[in-house]
Amino acid sequence: MIAGIIAALTFVLWLLAWYQQRQPQSFEPNASHQSGGGSGLVPLLERWSHDKLVRWCLFLLFMYTLTLAILQLTWYGKDGMVPFHWFDDLDEWQQIDKLGHYLSTFHVARVLIYTFWNNNLGKRSGTLVGGISAFLLISMYEWFDGHSPSYGASAYDIAANGLGALSASLQLWFWGQARVLPQLSFHSSPYAALRPNVLGNGLSEAWIKDYNGQTIWFLVNPHYLLGWKRWPHWLGISLGYGGEQMLYGRLFQNHEHGYHPYHQWYIALGPDLTFLRSNRYLAVRRMMNIVDIVRIPTPALELNMIGQAAQLVFYPIFS
Repeated sequence: MIAGIIAALTFVLWLLAWYQQRQPQSFEPNASHQSGGGSGLVPLLERWSHDKLVRWCLFLLFMYTLTLAILQLTWYGKDGMVPFHWFDDLDEWQQIDKLGHYLSTFHVARVLIYTFWNNNLGKRSGTLVGGISAFLLISMYEWFDGHSPSYGASAYDIAANGLGALSASLQLWFWGQARVLPQLSFHSSPYAALRPNVLGNGLSEAWIKDYNGQTIWFLVNPHYLLGWKRWPHWLGISLGYGGEQMLYGRLFQNHEHGYHPYHQWYIALGPDLTFLRSNRYLAVRRMMNIVDIVRIPTPALELNMIGQAAQLVFYPIFS
């Protein structure tokens, strides 16, 4: 935990120093002598306290540290630590965990890139630094996985992080907005109670750990993506993926205990609120950083493969 905080702090301080070094000097030659010294920690903090980007970076550092603390308590802290090692988990959890890594890194990169753009870092530098920063910050969790006796560092998780950061960077670079937007929905499943130590003890843990209840969606809007001007700009199409009957990570483990995991594919129409990013109110634009992550419940159609038969299931409201 301490190592993660120190690494995050070091990274952010490096980023701030790099940013400050790029800024033109606006001080008079003798201003440092008149103010009692222009070098050192106090003048540096005074300049940073008036810098909007610095305040945003410190806020992100706080949120990142808080996330590390929560994961340490709910996920890693119960099993102790072992020497760092790698682990091949590609065939676990129907790959839903990999999509979760993609989604997380995508949205972190998106927020960072917008933040850098809005603070005059420049499109090229803001996109590059935001994408790389998101990849490094999320991939740092593999350090904890690598020291966990129940897991291990995953090269496939790191690859999913890279794809998420790359996707966000390319979409914002070429389109200025995310036109293939990953989103998350969660519903309580009966499986978490059967193995709470792995799938979560209660809703506060299950929404992170129980892949049976997670659905990863990709929201697209033909109005923006395909240029269909007659398509309502507020209406999107969501394609989702999930799975159930997963008490254990690997397929054979579930079969040994009488469970048969299966895939679920979804399609749904729903509101696309990304147009609110152009709202004149700053609070609304900032709120969209959170709203965009979560899919708004709407009717949905599910296709699954239970056994060897395909089934269609309609949900009046799917959350």
